Amino acid sequence: MKNICIISPSKNAISETFIQAQFDYLEGNIFILYGSFPNLYYNNREVKLFYRKNKIFYKLKKLLPHFLYNKYISPKEQSELVTEDVITTFFKNHNIDIVLAQYGHSGALILPYVKKLNIPLLVHFHGADANQRYYLDHFLPAYKKMFLYAQRIISVSNIMSEQLLSYGASKEKLMFNPYGARPYFFDINPVYEDKFISIGRFADTKAPYMTIMAFNIVAKQHKTARLIYVGEGILQESTMNLSKSLGIFDRIEFTGAITHKDIIELIPRACCYVQHSITTTQGEMEGTPNSILEAQAAGLPVVSTKHAGINEAVVHNQTGYLVDELDYNTMAGYMLKFINDKNLCREMGESAREHIKSNYDFNRYINNIKDMINEC
Repeated sequence: MKNICIISPSKNAISETFIQAQFDYLEGNIFILYGSFPNLYYNNREVKLFYRKNKIFYKLKKLLPHFLYNKYISPKEQSELVTEDVITTFFKNHNIDIVLAQYGHSGALILPYVKKLNIPLLVHFHGADANQRYYLDHFLPAYKKMFLYAQRIISVSNIMSEQLLSYGASKEKLMFNPYGARPYFFDINPVYEDKFISIGRFADTKAPYMTIMAFNIVAKQHKTARLIYVGEGILQESTMNLSKSLGIFDRIEFTGAITHKDIIELIPRACCYVQHSITTTQGEMEGTPNSILEAQAAGLPVVSTKHAGINEAVVHNQTGYLVDELDYNTMAGYMLKFINDKNLCREMGESAREHIKSNYDFNRYINNIKDMINEC
């Protein structure tokens, strides 16, 4: 059995749909390192306290008052020597055969340590890591070094592939591998109620307030229309306040973060899936949103924007409708079209299901990663 280390900057890495899928379906022993580098965690324990040759820091944390530990010991924990000791000890103790870095900057940060131990590296780009100005300003030189060492670089959209090639990734190492909808979504049978659903983080790239502006137009014209908004994030409170100011708060079900099982139960109630993704002023874009793939696999048509991988995932006039970024008026028009014509929902929903089945197969996504791991 291969020992595979997945490394992610996410505070709760296993909540990421694609990481959960990799954890569930990749073959081997999976070890997930997560958190803000170099303060990484494994199984809810900070690796700096448990994976190093010298255990004195762990003993001091238990013995010293917090303010003394934070004042005198914590700064020493940030040194490069300590980081190298901790990470290499972790890799050695678990006999890690390969590292799969989620997001480009994770790959860049872990590069010196895998290189020192001659551990193969796969780097999976997802979105902002390939285009946001912050990441390019801070990591582009490191990306170039990483491209030289990594065995494979994974992209989830053709636009992203072009960006990575322009930064110095080689065609031989670059693997276009968009996400796939998990098989059980194809078993969902929507009833197409007067509801819309949107799933995802309340983040800048998803511009939840634009979806609210579009739904406001729909709600004023269709008295039974409702919106189910699943997720949480930094824009959640402001989005909820916007809906209150527009007088439609009681027409929207803000579920917060819920289980995957609950999401599967909500999807069939909607007549279509909506998401207004945008490119931020910092250049940040999405990759290919998995929620859009899964909604279509479940038989829902989509109303979204002409944005990044969505341009490929949604076929305009066939599996849904695409509008220009920030054009919430046209978005509302398409939403009204679906809520007023359930036959259209069913027709486009079935086309959407076939499109995902043919082009975004989950087994293909996972098997491609398995093949890359085996090659390494």
